[in-house]
Amino acid sequence: MRVNRLLIVAIVLIALSAATAYALPTGAKVSAGAQERGTANIAPGNAPAAGGNITPVNLTSKSITEAWHGFYGQMQGNITLEDNAGFRMYAWAFNTSGGEVFASRNNSINWAIIGPRNDCTTDEALTGTGSDRTNLTFAQSANTAFTVGGTNIGANSACTTHTYVNNASQVVDFEEVILNSTTSIVYTGLLELDATGFDGGAYDFQLIVPDNRTSAVETYYFYAELS
Repeated sequence: MRVNRLLIVAIVLIALSAATAYALPTGAKVSAGAQERGTANIAPGNAPAAGGNITPVNLTSKSITEAWHGFYGQMQGNITLEDNAGFRMYAWAFNTSGGEVFASRNNSINWAIIGPRNDCTTDEALTGTGSDRTNLTFAQSANTAFTVGGTNIGANSACTTHTYVNNASQVVDFEEVILNSTTSIVYTGLLELDATGFDGGAYDFQLIVPDNRTSAVETYYFYAELS
């Protein structure tokens, strides 16, 4: 009888091992603050003009993009061992710098077939083809290698950008990578741990996502992978 029990236990353990799957990203609750928008209220300069003369002039101006929306903030959560009623047997604090936050216009992502997006003209139907179009914002460059569930996103494989730190461009923190799963485009931010953000504040993520510059507001759904 003892031999039979050991045999049963061994068979169960083998079956569990074969069925082992990586944890996939899950939906993330959103607590959103008020939206803000910059202004381009530069007063017009002037220069005198007199017949017969020519004058070199250098002009400086700015406009606010209609093609992109920014999200930033903190990531909270934990990793749990619990039953399907939500009763926990144990929980762990997660390492903020070891996960990702995802934003997509699709509320159902097939994470089993997620992969890098290397066509950086994606979503230009939304952004248009101006100076702020997608392939002038993202480039297939030296993205950091990371995993989503059990899928490896290799280095240098995906369209990548870095949002600003202290009002200036940089290529170290707040890396953002474009992924896709079938027809779903997924904008992915590698989580930081209270890194200095665009305005000098401390944030765990910064993401920019495309918006339709000519029509209605786009809705984005958020997901996270904690590690």
